[in-house]
Amino acid sequence: MQFNLVFDQFENNYPYPNLAQHVDTSSSDQALWSIYPYVVQSRLLKFCQTHRFPVKFWSTNKDFPPHSWYIVAFAYYHFDIDYFDLLPNQVKTLLQNQKIKLLFYYHEGDNPYRIQQDLLAKCVGNQFDAHCWQLVSANSAATTHFNDHELFYWQANARHPALTWHSQPRDKEFTALNRVHKWWRATAMVDLYRAGVLANSYWSYGGVDNNDQFDDNPIEIDSVDGLRQQVCDFLEHIPYVCDALTLDDQNRHGTLVPEHFSNSYLHVVLETFFDADQSGGSFLTEKTFKPIKHAQPFVLVAPAGSLQLLRDLGYRTFDAVIDPSYDAIVNNTQRWQCIRELLLQIQTQGVETISRACAEDVIHNQQHFLSTKFDRIHQLYKNLHEPSQ
Repeated sequence: MQFNLVFDQFENNYPYPNLAQHVDTSSSDQALWSIYPYVVQSRLLKFCQTHRFPVKFWSTNKDFPPHSWYIVAFAYYHFDIDYFDLLPNQVKTLLQNQKIKLLFYYHEGDNPYRIQQDLLAKCVGNQFDAHCWQLVSANSAATTHFNDHELFYWQANARHPALTWHSQPRDKEFTALNRVHKWWRATAMVDLYRAGVLANSYWSYGGVDNNDQFDDNPIEIDSVDGLRQQVCDFLEHIPYVCDALTLDDQNRHGTLVPEHFSNSYLHVVLETFFDADQSGGSFLTEKTFKPIKHAQPFVLVAPAGSLQLLRDLGYRTFDAVIDPSYDAIVNNTQRWQCIRELLLQIQTQGVETISRACAEDVIHNQQHFLSTKFDRIHQLYKNLHEPSQ
């Protein structure tokens, strides 16, 4: 049992990302994110080393063992790039002779079915065997799913000890943080604000624009009278802040504002996607694992099935205290309406009372998160090497 990963180049005896242009990555590979062909170092390498899962790196020029992988990690997947055509000739020969397989690794939550179909078409177009590659995706709809962001936050926030659960009174009811603008997030925040949910809360809405289109809003904004105009008015005055962090600091997983967790009873997690790129899957990021690590119950504003994915990962979702039925509602607008009503109900019942009733599950979740992720990597290994099981 060992991941055997094959690379074209090494720097200081450490693998350099396959297919990437040559730049200085001694401190970070961030520059590669904006350079064609937008491939980066796979986080899987560090995960194996951190959690002591056997891994060995090989050069394409060496006699590597059977069942080895030539790994290509996408920063963001680009449908206009033919990744098979970019392979070095030596790797193409190894693929054709079935000496190696391609492992495409993607830590984002884009629709994996669309990516799978695109890669298959390009594989066949380059006259490779259709079974010479596999895709690992952080979207739960993927054939081979791996919840990358759980392990990434475990690693990136490691310098901050987990905050301790406490039953003392807290100043704020909720925490609801947003750095990047998305129309569905703006819709949700305005709807919560006008309902009074955010009146005594830590909440923010940043001005980072990711070119999100109004028509892509999965929540039917006109289902609530006047909401469209209120959202437009809301966006005229961004950013809204609840701390002194810069936008760059907010984007660093190693950053922690303790009072967002220790001085607030419940976290309203507005995830990256509300519909996971129409995939039918879920995509959990550091946004979900922050309150898990730092001992806070939460409600997930996320794709349907997100709570179930957490349960599948061994976490508890406060089902005896907080009604989880919203997680099964596939219709995005109806799911949002259910979440809003749930938060209002929690306010009516008393956020402090609800929070304290979740204590046992909160402590379990924190301990589960802090434990080694060896088994997570082992399961991925089995999925890749024993796909029929």
